[in-house]
Amino acid sequence: MGPILHDPQRLNLYAYGLNNPYRYVDPEGKIAIADDLLCWGLVALTSWVMTARTAVMLNEQQQGDSKPQSSGNNKSTDKGNRRKNWIPEKGEAGTVKWNEPETTGNKYGEDGWVEKEYNKGHSPRGGEMPEVDKDDHVHEWKPNPNHPEGRPTRQPGRPPSAEDKVDFNR
Repeated sequence: MGPILHDPQRLNLYAYGLNNPYRYVDPEGKIAIADDLLCWGLVALTSWVMTARTAVMLNEQQQGDSKPQSSGNNKSTDKGNRRKNWIPEKGEAGTVKWNEPETTGNKYGEDGWVEKEYNKGHSPRGGEMPEVDKDDHVHEWKPNPNHPEGRPTRQPGRPPSAEDKVDFNR
């Protein structure tokens, strides 16, 4: 593309950046662009890219909410029994729900989200596991203000207290 003819100043090859190199940028010597407009354009583009990336991440996270949590080492073996015995993270407020073999129970808080999870002791599934998980243990679920729906975050297991045993009838 040649110089634009409606502005005769653009025909002068020595008139870099319309004779104002502090204000304009003209990297190819064809079109002078205001430096501040270029900066704002980059800011707008970066903002758009970050918004799109955040939307993709939230979509992936929401799709992941409908699936049981993986221990990380199970990869494709998480399907089968783990999916069949899975208990939803949201339920009727103030209730306790157990899976069919009664190996895992969830206690739901006032907002309907799980607040405690009671697990019977289990063996490692393809990797290392904390010592506490080998016996009966409880996972607290802490509120997560960063989740769009308020889904809590599962905490590491700990031995059950007397109060936990009463909550879960153990």
